[in-house]
This record gives sequence, C-alpha cells and structure tokens, in this order.
Amino acid sequence: MTKVGEHVTLDIIGTTKEYDPSLYEKVIHDIAKAAKVTILNISKYKFEPQGFTILALLAESHISFHTFPEKGIISFDFFTCGKVNPSIAIDIIKKEFKHIVALTLTSQKIWLVVQRMMLMAHRCMTKQWQQR
Repeated sequence: MTKVGEHVTLDIIGTTKEYDPSLYEKVIHDIAKAAKVTILNISKYKFEPQGFTILALLAESHISFHTFPEKGIISFDFFTCGKVNPSIAIDIIKKEFKHIVALTLTSQKIWLVVQRMMLMAHRCMTKQWQQR
C-alpha cells in the first residue's frame, strides 16, 4: 500500500455562534501561508437558514470547512499531496474558533492502524499456515 499524501480532519464541537464566512476565508489563507501551499481557487456557499461551506482548491490538493451551527459543529479537512504536513492547521483553527472539544484524525494515525492490522493479519495467516 502506497501513501500518496497527508490528511487531517478536525471536528470542532461546542461552538456557540455562527462565524462570519469571511473568517473562514481568512483562516484558509493563514493555513495556506503557514503550510506553504498554493491556493488556486476558493468556492463558498451560505445555506439558508444557517450553515456554510468553503472549499479551497490547492495546487497540492484541498482545504475545506463545513459548518453546522444548529449542532454547534465546524468540520474541517486538509489533504495534501507530497511532503506538506497538514497538521500545521490544527493550532491555527483552535485559536480562531471558540469550542469545547476538538477531535482530530490524521492520516498518520490511520496509516499506523492499517499497518498494525496488516501485521496482525499476516501473523494470523502465518500461524494458520504453520498449523497445516
């Protein structure tokens, strides 16, 4: 299995207000600058009566925010190809949005779980083969 990039998702839980859409664009620009990635295009959509989605298409992949104000949740994801580490975004986001909990999942964590599962499967198969 070949890894082609890095991915981080962050669910910010317990937000008490609906942030102005311009703040998300500012945060995307801050993240892009810190991560040294190139923004090619930004697309955004405000839902009625509430909620907002913004997607930044990058030369290196994408950054997105999806808001669920009725649930007090902001979902974020950042995928990068190559050697860019998207985890740089986590502290920037946590500083900008007041929250109770932030749940993070990175491709490194997923990759470790997949590797462990493959190792366990290999051990089980080897053990079964030896018992024949």
